[in-house]
Amino acid sequence: MIKRLFKTKVASFLYLLFPVFLIAGNFAPAYAASNVSAFDNGFTVSPVRNILSVNRGQTTIVQITVENPSNAPVTAQAIVNDFLPSGDETGVPRIITNNNTTLPLDNFISLVKPIPTFYLGPEQQKIINVTVAVPSNATSGDYYGAVRFAPVSQGGGVVALNATVATIFLLTVPGNLYQKLSLVQFSAADLNGNSSSFFSNGQLSIVTRLKNEGTTHSEPFGTILIKNMFGKIVDNVQFNNSTPRASILTQSTRKFVTILKKQKWLGYYTATISIGYGTQVSSLITAKTTFWYIPVWIEITILVVLILIIIGIVYLVRRRKASKFGRRLK
Repeated sequence: MIKRLFKTKVASFLYLLFPVFLIAGNFAPAYAASNVSAFDNGFTVSPVRNILSVNRGQTTIVQITVENPSNAPVTAQAIVNDFLPSGDETGVPRIITNNNTTLPLDNFISLVKPIPTFYLGPEQQKIINVTVAVPSNATSGDYYGAVRFAPVSQGGGVVALNATVATIFLLTVPGNLYQKLSLVQFSAADLNGNSSSFFSNGQLSIVTRLKNEGTTHSEPFGTILIKNMFGKIVDNVQFNNSTPRASILTQSTRKFVTILKKQKWLGYYTATISIGYGTQVSSLITAKTTFWYIPVWIEITILVVLILIIIGIVYLVRRRKASKFGRRLK
């Protein structure tokens, strides 16, 4: 019986400790529609994201600085693509590079004038003009695109189509558009974003998932307050406070993982979030969640106490039986 009880308690203890082993260091949040990887082709571009609004029938010029930091001259080519919202809620855009893929109805490629190839000497940078012309009959809404830059081979072809660095465009053609976000999830989690209501490690995060049900992209912002069981604020974190803020593209869901200050004390905590977006005062989302933090040393102490209690009970029971048996012999 003692062995069975001991095994049960050890199994329960390991179960309680399991969330600790899931935590894998610091979490780096994905950056919506701007964190396109700069592959190893030697180029750097600035800015990495352009947010602009162009009316029907108007033209605008966006300047992009392209730099060749290497010691060798190179000829570069600009490649214009559309992209779609991320399918994994990370916010990283899915650039459409397959010519056989059907482009979105509001495709960005149709708005950009051809960009000629250009020469970059060693450690030289050059400003490239990207001309965006919106037809008078264009559809209102968002046009998502990327302008990539790749080196050109001596034969005139692109050296490696995948080895490109890009700048992202979030272009809006004004019209009868609106912003609408809905909260899909708000919960406490470990640093990997795995949600729970019980934690053995004080280094936690808050997972917030928002769905864009509007007709244009949105950059939400807000505050997350953490209170202990006595109602005292123990942490105050800004939500989506990067510069520029991460975007949620239309008809997509975005997952945000906000790292909290490490908690030190055993207790029951409440997290409250207030999210604003758009220009309307009524565009406000609030939510609340709760979680327990029980340090590992307390779990170990409780386990040891339980084992000692069980051993004590067994000892007393055996002693009582032995005492009764002794009296019978007499």
